[in-house]
Amino acid sequence: MFVTIWEFIVRANTIREFEFHYNANGTWVTFFQKGNGYLGTELLKDNTMNRKYVTMDKWISEAAYQKFREEHINEYQSLDAQCASLTESETHIGTYTTVTTNP
Repeated sequence: MFVTIWEFIVRANTIREFEFHYNANGTWVTFFQKGNGYLGTELLKDNTMNRKYVTMDKWISEAAYQKFREEHINEYQSLDAQCASLTESETHIGTYTTVTTNP
């Protein structure tokens, strides 16, 4: 599994709208569901800083994620621009893959 993780600091007056777009049934998930290999998104809220969130977008592989991004780049950029005003900052934490070990 491939996971890409983003951190957001949300503007105080846009928390509800941010959660609408980024939750597990939100606008971004609806968009990502167009892609083969999309497994889901989790939206996590920081327990100590109520405007800090993390998203974890899960894909079957990095190749599936990259293919989706390439095929839908214009729509991705449009949605990203639409949501940009909701946050004070957006930081890509990183990309990760599951670790498998042999016994």
